[in-house]
Amino acid sequence: MAFLGVPQAERCHNFDLQGIQVHRQARWGYACGCGSHQLSTTRHNRVQQGRQSYLCRRCRQPLRYSG
Repeated sequence: MAFLGVPQAERCHNFDLQGIQVHRQARWGYACGCGSHQLSTTRHNRVQQGRQSYLCRRCRQPLRYSG
């Protein structure tokens, strides 16, 4: 916090986070000419609705849903 101009920051709480489940966003399988990729649910929905398409960074081919 010194970079914000606060000389010494102190915590005012200490919660036990043991046993708290971490929610991970689902990934959807897509493929191109050179391999497979995982898209987030948000990107998957955009592709399925026809609002967006994505290209592979390596081979520049469109990603296709592989289920």
